[in-house]
Amino acid sequence: MLTTSQFYITESIQPKHNKIHGSEIIKQFNLSPDDYIVFASGAMVAHGLMDKNEDIDMYIKPDKFKLLVKNGKLKKFTKYDGQVTYYADPTETVDCSDKIFMGNKSEKWWFNHTDIIDGIRVLSIEGLKYFYRELYKKLGQEKHKKRLDMLEKL
Repeated sequence: MLTTSQFYITESIQPKHNKIHGSEIIKQFNLSPDDYIVFASGAMVAHGLMDKNEDIDMYIKPDKFKLLVKNGKLKKFTKYDGQVTYYADPTETVDCSDKIFMGNKSEKWWFNHTDIIDGIRVLSIEGLKYFYRELYKKLGQEKHKKRLDMLEKL
């Protein structure tokens, strides 16, 4: 018979997929999974590597991105003291770009390093490793280093 503590240990090592906070907004964009990629903590949550995400960072192919801006589903914002301009849904839950700023990989490379989980295209584990390696080089934030360390152990 399992004790409560044994149950939690067993449960924590089994792979699971968590629901991405804000995934309903992605679905409201009415995009095909071939039109976008969810990066960062949203992808980590989808893979079950984090319990929750505060926002979603997302690449959208340029033609679809322009249409979402035109239709008012995306609005312009800035962050990192004005260093980064980005677009997001009006609630600022889903941060979107029509460019991929990490590293020197092609759009095709990024799409080849994705998984579709619950109908949402997210970076694969290998894609996340590369992403966090480049993000840590660029911004030097400790939270990115911790995520990279976690991914490197997989």
